[in-house]
Amino acid sequence: MADPEEEKKLERITPRVNAMMRQALGREVPFELEWASVYTFVCPRRSRSEPPGRLRSEPGLEADFAMVGWLLML
Repeated sequence: MADPEEEKKLERITPRVNAMMRQALGREVPFELEWASVYTFVCPRRSRSEPPGRLRSEPGLEADFAMVGWLLML
């Protein structure tokens, strides 16, 4: 698993943003980073012994799914 503190460093973020800009716009666009964060989530898994149906949720998982849904609407 990646180290969140390392992934928030400017030297890790800048190449990724530049690559996304080149892919989307065909060129790099000057930008200034104001804030960086690492979002993590837990993917629920079903054990082989569990019957099909609803997954059991971990505490806070609903909030994670709500956040992902909100971010996808942006």
